Amino acid sequence: MIVQKTELPSAEREEPEWLSRERTAPYYMVIRARAMLMAAKAMENRVIGEKLEEARQIVSHGRKRLYEEGLGGSEDRKRKGFSVVNH
Repeated sequence: MIVQKTELPSAEREEPEWLSRERTAPYYMVIRARAMLMAAKAMENRVIGEKLEEARQIVSHGRKRLYEEGLGGSEDRKRKGFSVVNH
């Protein structure tokens, strides 16, 4: 299997590197940052998923968003359905 290296310019690399080591950031953000950095090293989605204990499909989807949208693709998106109301 040929794995294409996902480009992550050095200017954009600082935020994921910081997040991947951050102890107070939300867990999902740390995992996304680590997945981005591994994708930039041309690791297979399967291997990234195993290391991060995430499904390969989730890693693949995140890698595609990173490729198409850059770092902005790693942010949460609005979802269909009811919104959560905080009281």
